[in-house]
Amino acid sequence: MYTPLKITTDYSLLKSLIKIEDLIKFLVKNNITSCGICDENLYGTLDFYTKCKKNNIKPIIGLNIKLNSKDIYLYAKNYNGYKNLLKIHTLMHKRELGIIDLELYKSDILVIVPYKSNIEFKNLLFFHDLYIGYTTEFEKTNALFITKNIVYVNDILSLNLSDTAYLLYLDLLGNRETLDYSNNYYKTNLEIINESEIKEVVDKLNLEIPFNNRYIPKFNLEVDSYNYLYSLAFKGLSKRLNGKVIDTYTKRLNYELNVIKSMNFVDYFLIVYDYVLYAKKNNILVGPGRGSAAGSLVSFCIGITDIDPIKYNLIFERFLNPARVTMPDIDIDFDATKRDLVIDYVKGKYGSDFVASGITFNTLKSKLVLREVAKLLKVDNALLEGFIKSIDSSLDLRSNLQNVNVKKYLTNYKELNKLYEVSLKLEGLKKNVSTHAAGVVISSVPLDDVIPIYINNDTVLTGSPMEYLEDMGLLKMDFLGLKNLTIIANILDKIGIDKLKNINLEDPRVFDLFLRKDVDGIFQFESPVMRMLLDNFVPDSFSDLVASVALVRPGPRKYVPTFIKRKDGLEKITYLHPDLEDILKETYGVLLYQEQIISVLVKIGGYSLGEADIIRRAISKKNESIILEEEKKFVASSIKNGYQENFARTLYKQISEFASYGFNKSHSVAYALISYQMAYLKVYYPAYFVVELLNTASKDTKTNNYLALLKRNNIKLEYPSVLNKNLDYEIYIDKLLLPLNVIKNINTELTKQIISVNEDGFKDYFDFLCKTKEFLNEKTITTLIHGGALDFLHLNHQTLINNLENALNYASLVEGDDTLIKKPTIVEYNEYNSDFLREKEIEAFGFFISNHPASKYLDGVMKLCDMKKYLFKKVKCIVLIESIKRIKTKKNDDMAFFTASDETSTGEFTVFPKDYKMLDEIKNFDLVLIDGEVTKRFDKYQIIVNNIKKRVEKNE
Repeated sequence: MYTPLKITTDYSLLKSLIKIEDLIKFLVKNNITSCGICDENLYGTLDFYTKCKKNNIKPIIGLNIKLNSKDIYLYAKNYNGYKNLLKIHTLMHKRELGIIDLELYKSDILVIVPYKSNIEFKNLLFFHDLYIGYTTEFEKTNALFITKNIVYVNDILSLNLSDTAYLLYLDLLGNRETLDYSNNYYKTNLEIINESEIKEVVDKLNLEIPFNNRYIPKFNLEVDSYNYLYSLAFKGLSKRLNGKVIDTYTKRLNYELNVIKSMNFVDYFLIVYDYVLYAKKNNILVGPGRGSAAGSLVSFCIGITDIDPIKYNLIFERFLNPARVTMPDIDIDFDATKRDLVIDYVKGKYGSDFVASGITFNTLKSKLVLREVAKLLKVDNALLEGFIKSIDSSLDLRSNLQNVNVKKYLTNYKELNKLYEVSLKLEGLKKNVSTHAAGVVISSVPLDDVIPIYINNDTVLTGSPMEYLEDMGLLKMDFLGLKNLTIIANILDKIGIDKLKNINLEDPRVFDLFLRKDVDGIFQFESPVMRMLLDNFVPDSFSDLVASVALVRPGPRKYVPTFIKRKDGLEKITYLHPDLEDILKETYGVLLYQEQIISVLVKIGGYSLGEADIIRRAISKKNESIILEEEKKFVASSIKNGYQENFARTLYKQISEFASYGFNKSHSVAYALISYQMAYLKVYYPAYFVVELLNTASKDTKTNNYLALLKRNNIKLEYPSVLNKNLDYEIYIDKLLLPLNVIKNINTELTKQIISVNEDGFKDYFDFLCKTKEFLNEKTITTLIHGGALDFLHLNHQTLINNLENALNYASLVEGDDTLIKKPTIVEYNEYNSDFLREKEIEAFGFFISNHPASKYLDGVMKLCDMKKYLFKKVKCIVLIESIKRIKTKKNDDMAFFTASDETSTGEFTVFPKDYKMLDEIKNFDLVLIDGEVTKRFDKYQIIVNNIKKRVEKNE
């Protein structure tokens, strides 16, 4: 089998069917020991190179360029040649390449000119190794008239002939003219192929990419980095401990600083320190820490994190291990709305050529590829959507073929068979480029000295995927935008930036919030799985909150019952050995955190912290050979330390089991702190907290709950008004100003347009209609009226509605000066009845701004906000029906579900067939008295209705 020199992979977006993983399998299967990829970019270089090396395949890296619109293939002869390819790659994505560009970067590059581009051959004679590539006998014969340096090279877009037909669909997806691809596959046994010619080329191409360099920038050329870090750290330690520094901290800090220095990561820490300091000085809220970085005392002292690792028994080696020389990983959370400002600061400080966000490639996943191909095949949209609902997006299309519903669709609809056939071939291919959600790379050299870069207008990204950059020695950091920090920051802007400093982390009022499960809007705790945990587990200390963050992860979840029973005193807390109590006491004898596993290995087995973390990593990655090898070492060492063999073996078995799921305590502490801070703000500043939830939430059922909470805190709700200029909810003294876009069908864009014509206010009804006639229609104005947005006119709703047609006719005639045309007379009408107004208010908002009709009923009824307290109990409540859904059961019986509300919340109600007739007289917007029982389905509370009656008082 010959070496293919021109494999085009799917990194040439929507131009090839070949994924690198599939290519490697093909090469191994066919015993092909060398291979060249030559894409129109270099993005797949490291992916291909590393996979080839792992499989003992010689990687050849080429770049397909355009010269005067002709294809030319450039190949790296060695690493210097590869670096020249990187520079050419940058230029070709900035502008059209010219001969001068190629002359500048010609060294150590071998060039193949495809026969179809041979007109350019004479322009490239300055290259030392220059060939003409042929694919047919005709091309071969004629190439020899130009040069003796010829070689077979076919542009391979598919690994086999049968798949070439599917390449035309890539042309269609890429909006290109479809071509004939019947020759673009790996051909075998062709007499035309001269393997000695290919070998001659392959022997000249010997690229070795070094992975042992470090490209960490110098923080400041004018200072000694270590002395600067040392000074910062000890000053910071004294400040953190209010001048009362004890030996434990001093020894730990000296140790960490020495490790950081010995591993050459001093500048790394200073770089992070610098941009975190920039954020804090510029009112950009920074998270308290994330991941294992919270285990570093240096990070705590210089302000990178706000977690004291000694206080929480966090281990530095979990973060930075001298026994495992890898890049540290400091990920920082920022206020999501200001994260980009920090990245811009870093680019400004180190240079735009040295800093870039990471690249990611969006792929044609199962449902997406079906939709994309369906457009090409013009599949009926209704049929497609029904079919796609049967697809499990967590599985690939081949696995979905086992799905009974998928089989039925494919059996019943022939057009879906073709769709599925094509989609199977295209699934998983790279579709387009996007920016990594958090990853940023900072380099001491221009990035295109080391990796390809992606350039699109003002966007510059790393051309290589993020997972390969650390091995290249590049400094990779995550700048994460956290919406919850945005909420906290916005609240602090209003109540005082220092309100969270030195708060009591054991405040009973805050833990009462978790007891009540009032966790809407609380980071980490509002998820369904966390709410389920809170049904049985009541955290009453900060340590319990830390444990909660870890307990809901998939691995630890099975130990939740044991953890809870032990905490509640229903099960005795036991330890395999008394010496384990100090380590496991905070988690009631359950191994929960990775740090505990490391501590156990150190205390019982005598390992160093660095060695223990390496074993912990090996176990978590299920590296069986290391697990078995270390068991012998651990048992022997434990016996030497005075422990029994049976105990040592049993303990190691537990460690092996727990390490596979143990959670990073550093991460738990940091995130529990954010959760606690949000809970604290919700308890002590409920109005501001709820306003921020309203501003970040979509218009959903929670809005009613949030507004009800404000009402309970004596905050009056003001109807939105076209006079106001707020796009968000705002607290003004003791009132909540609602934005216009809270009204249904009034979006933010319409709100901005109304604000834009509201410079001098609106003199009257006619003035408002004249100024807004270009973008508001009769339906929208009616909605604004029912939403109370025109109440400032002091005309009731029926008067405004009944005069609207005349007023609009007047507005349509006015051109500039409104005094030239006589205004119609406003005819006044009595207001609509309260039932009608209530119905229209619900239609306008989906909830009540005014007092809810159920609010005056207090005695002997349960309020919906308290439903959780009455689980499995019989209750009475008075509620307003909002929507009723009537269905047929499998037995063809009638039953119903309805949504209803009171002034505190919205609830779900179920009426079973035996009681269905109770609904005969009930309709939407009826105020009703319900007798029922509170139940729970999954994590949703509901009331089973036993009896329902209309309230005659509803018209009062």
